[in-house]
Amino acid sequence: FSRALSPTSIAAVNHGADHRSSSRTYASAHAQTWQEVVACIPVSYRAHCAGPLKNLYDLAVKVSHAEAAHNRLLEAKSQAGTPPPQILGIHEPKWTMAKEFELKAASLKAESHQLWLNYRNAALDKGLELKEAELNWLKSQLEVEAYWPPIEEMLRGTYDAIKQKYRIPASMPQDDGSLKYEVPESLHMEYGAVRTDVSAYCIRVIEIERSRVLAEKYKNERKAQLHKAAEVELGSDDMAIDQETVTKADVASVVEKTMEKFLKSQAQKSTPKSQGKGPANAGGSKQGKKPLPKRKLGKGQGPKPSLKDRVAGPSAQHKRKASSKGNALGGQQGQGSGSSKPTKRMKRS
Repeated sequence: FSRALSPTSIAAVNHGADHRSSSRTYASAHAQTWQEVVACIPVSYRAHCAGPLKNLYDLAVKVSHAEAAHNRLLEAKSQAGTPPPQILGIHEPKWTMAKEFELKAASLKAESHQLWLNYRNAALDKGLELKEAELNWLKSQLEVEAYWPPIEEMLRGTYDAIKQKYRIPASMPQDDGSLKYEVPESLHMEYGAVRTDVSAYCIRVIEIERSRVLAEKYKNERKAQLHKAAEVELGSDDMAIDQETVTKADVASVVEKTMEKFLKSQAQKSTPKSQGKGPANAGGSKQGKKPLPKRKLGKGQGPKPSLKDRVAGPSAQHKRKASSKGNALGGQQGQGSGSSKPTKRMKRS
C-alpha cells in the first residue's frame, strides 16, 4: 500500500503545471509540518531540498527558544518573574563567628550581603546581554541573504547533474542522417519553476514555527487572564488583594477562610439524614424496629471442631476437652492453697 498524500500535496500536484508560481505554491500555505512542504517539491529535487529546509526549520525553532529565554530574563530583571536556575544557584556565603562578635560585625555582614546581591545582578545582566546577542545572531541567519546562497548553489548543481545524465534526440536528424541530442525543454522549465518555488517554501517553513509560537503565546495570555479573573473573584469574596502590597499574613488569612468554608461544606455533606419522626428515632434507626436479641446456642450447637479433631475422631476430642478442664481445675486449686504442685489430669469418664 502506498502512503496517503496530504491535502497540501494533492493541491500542489493539481497546480503543478501552472505557469504562475503563486498558484503552485499557494497550497503550501496550509501545510502543518515542514515535511508537507518538502512533499510539494518535484521528485528530482525533493531529496536535495529536504536537508536545507529541515535546517531552516530547526533554526526557526532555536529562534523561538532563544526568544522565550530572553523574555524570561527580562521578567526576572524587572522583579516580576523568577530568576533562572543559574542565578538561583548563586548562594550567599554564610560565615561562622562567635556569638559575642556577631553583633559587632553587623556592618561587615551587610557589606558582604550587598556584594552578593551586586554579583547576582551583574551575572543576570551579563546573561541577558548574552541571550540578546544570541537571539540577534539567530534572527540574522533567517534572513534571505544568509540562507539562500547555499540553496541556490545546491539547486544549480542538481540541475547540472540532471542535464548530463538525461538527454533526448533532436526533433529532426542532421543532413548526413546522424542524430543530435539535447537537453529536454521540460528539464529547463522544471528547474526554473523549482528555483522560484523553493524560495517561497523557505518562507513557509519559517512561518510554520512562527505560527506555532504565536498560537502558544495567545493561549498563555488567555490562561493568565483567566487566572487573574479568578484571583479577583476570590479577593471580592474574602478580601481585596493587591499584588504590590500583599503580605504573608493576608495570604494566610485568605487560605484559612477558604479552608473553613470547605470544611463546613464537607461536614454538611457527611452528616447523615434522620429517617422518620419522633424522639424514638433520634439515634437514626428506623421507627418501629428494635434490635434483634442475641440468639443463645442450644445443646450441641457450639463452635465447630477443628479439622485436626474431626480427622482424629470423637475420642480425641473428648480427651482434649477433659485435659483442658483438668488444667483449669488444677490452676484454681493451686491459687487457693498457694502450693505449686502440678495437679493430676482428670480421668476419662
